[in-house]
Amino acid sequence: MFRQKAVAVVLMFILSFNIIAVIGGELSPIDDETEDQMQYSPEELEAYFGELRGTRVGESQNVDFLSRIQYGLALDVVVVGDYAYVGAGYNLLIFDISNKADPQIIGSVPIFSEAPAIDIEGSYAYVADVYYGLQVIDISDPFNPTIVGSYDIGANPSTFRFVFDVFVLGTTAYLACTDGGLMLIDVTVPSSPWFIGEFTGVWVVGVYVVGTTAYCAGFMDGFRVIDVSTPSTPVEIGYNDTFWAFTVNYYSGIPYVCDGQDYLYRMDVSDPTDPVVLTSYSMQDPDNIFLDESSNTAYVANGWVGLTLLDMTDPSNPVELSSTDTGDFTHGVYYDGGYAFIASETSGLLIFDVGDPVNPSIAGSFFTGQVPWGVATQGNLAYVAAHHAGLLAYDITDATDPLLLTPPDSAGLQVSDLPNAEV
Repeated sequence: MFRQKAVAVVLMFILSFNIIAVIGGELSPIDDETEDQMQYSPEELEAYFGELRGTRVGESQNVDFLSRIQYGLALDVVVVGDYAYVGAGYNLLIFDISNKADPQIIGSVPIFSEAPAIDIEGSYAYVADVYYGLQVIDISDPFNPTIVGSYDIGANPSTFRFVFDVFVLGTTAYLACTDGGLMLIDVTVPSSPWFIGEFTGVWVVGVYVVGTTAYCAGFMDGFRVIDVSTPSTPVEIGYNDTFWAFTVNYYSGIPYVCDGQDYLYRMDVSDPTDPVVLTSYSMQDPDNIFLDESSNTAYVANGWVGLTLLDMTDPSNPVELSSTDTGDFTHGVYYDGGYAFIASETSGLLIFDVGDPVNPSIAGSFFTGQVPWGVATQGNLAYVAAHHAGLLAYDITDATDPLLLTPPDSAGLQVSDLPNAEV
């Protein structure tokens, strides 16, 4: 099983809707009221989400989808062999990473909304689709990934019922459904996922399952332990008030909890009815962790800090080896074969050579883009207001293959609007 997940500030996804597409040779924004939608009533938002769940880019009538010039924020990354699977914007991207210095997208599939978590099982990718639910994608042909099954959880903006994480064990997919709790979905037949049961009453934004026990990150509801031995009726058996809890990973019998705020926790679950904190390590923005047990090195997606490496030889006393700025908020992290793979919002997919853990160096990268906030054109040039990525210029002479002319801004310039007229 290969997995890793990333959970950002819970409400960030509600603010990131715009997609830019090249339609019929002319660059146009797909308007979805990015900045003003929080002023709408729950009924209006539900109508919007219902429309969003029913339509993908390129499926509108009388519209020919030619190309996509930006994929959006990179939120999660999983590596299997020579392929990296990245949740970026409203897409699952598949990269050929055989050449670490030059990762290339070889396949992609659009989903209904952001993809904060990916789990790979065999020839299928199970993707948490924030505003929809679960997407099951056949990746047997990495050049042509295809959605073969879906499960709509009935996302509800009035209660913040969205999907932030997915974990697949055997034939069951466990969905972290924020205010909707933990949901169990049968994926025995990938093309026909169906509901088994759910545990509600607390928020769940991260989940890791071992045997018949689900360890859950409950956002402000702390660390929860749920017995899933009877899948139709999961029952909570333990709880620890870590207050914030965003992601859970599990190594050698120990759950590791990133609180997204101040601490990385190691939990003692020898008595699952009374989980206790073994170690709390102060960090600035720990969002996710990958522990390479062969070297006792932890790779931490450390939010605004970037990539942080910890020596875990003495797990009760982690020692920081290095911290490397990734240029934006770092969400997803995966380690494989001497390289750390990072999903870092507007910086996209970053590949670090960590052969020297004290001095990681960038080996390769791919800019997946920012959620665009505005666009204007002049002749064969398109200018995109890419917020944290600054002002981006594209050559759209060939509308099927837009070319990025300017690199993303690294000086802190934020561009959130452009006039609707030509520049």
